[in-house]
Amino acid sequence: MVRNVRFFATGMAALFYLLMFPAVSGAAELSVTNITATTARLTLTGYTGEWSYGLGDNSLDWSDCNNTDTYTVDLTGLTPDKQYYALAYENRCSEPYVPFGQPLIKSRLFETLLHQVGGVSVARDDSAVQVSWTAQSNAAGYHVEWKSGAQEWSSTRRQTANTTSATIPNLTNGTEYTVRVRQYQTGTPTKYGQWSDTVTVTPSTTPAKPNGLMVTGGNASLTLSWTAGSNGGSAITGWKYI
Repeated sequence: MVRNVRFFATGMAALFYLLMFPAVSGAAELSVTNITATTARLTLTGYTGEWSYGLGDNSLDWSDCNNTDTYTVDLTGLTPDKQYYALAYENRCSEPYVPFGQPLIKSRLFETLLHQVGGVSVARDDSAVQVSWTAQSNAAGYHVEWKSGAQEWSSTRRQTANTTSATIPNLTNGTEYTVRVRQYQTGTPTKYGQWSDTVTVTPSTTPAKPNGLMVTGGNASLTLSWTAGSNGGSAITGWKYI
């Protein structure tokens, strides 16, 4: 199966094409999913026939056809925070490409996410975690999310634009948490950035004192025994006595 998805940034050329060459396949659907700051996935359904795909930017100077045997295209190398038109249209890659010469199957407008926040690091504390990240230009603020284990992402803390750190309180010592951060920009609608890579951390505190210390005398020696207290959320690796 050969397919053709022509894809380019919005502008006069894109609008001209859509106005002059309306979609001819009403049953077909072109969906855009898995959108990040630099990638997206196009899926064409409800259509059978030959088509090909290419990528273009700011013009209709599209690339040559790329053969494939599925109706899904994974786009890479996109520009963050940018609107794109994706066009699926009929074409035979074995024939010379003629601009505007193929009927349009379907079009779709989508927008990539804001830049991904980088430099995310965490530090453990007593029943809390300290999170920090690298500032993003033009960000109105940041969202910090965390979860434990296989839980769904549900806990969110909002930070202002001039802040690049946050404290997550009321956690359980000894439990591993996964943390991520994204930026957002206010407007209509609000724009969101791609979530950062996740980091993990386990909050802990100073271990509790041992209990029931007993000393037994021997020949030029002493034998000590005790019961360990709480480890504070982190494994005890040794003991010191004086």
